[in-house]
Amino acid sequence: MTEPPQLDPHTVVLLRWPDRLPDLTDDELDAQPDERWRGLSIYRVPPEEAREYIEQDPSVRRGRLTYDAWTWLVPVGDLQV
Repeated sequence: MTEPPQLDPHTVVLLRWPDRLPDLTDDELDAQPDERWRGLSIYRVPPEEAREYIEQDPSVRRGRLTYDAWTWLVPVGDLQV
């Protein structure tokens, strides 16, 4: 029986539009599979620390974007960031 791989925690942050959209110009809207998705970041820190970083994003501060953050486990050494 093989041992399960060691897991390395990372935090994934998905930037998205809030439920109630701010006024945006046509130039700020672009085509993509889900127009609510605006960015993806991967941090090698706990979710609480990643939230501190993402809260400094100018679009998050102005309420133009919001985000979801969660822990993502990958085998140790598989993800180099």
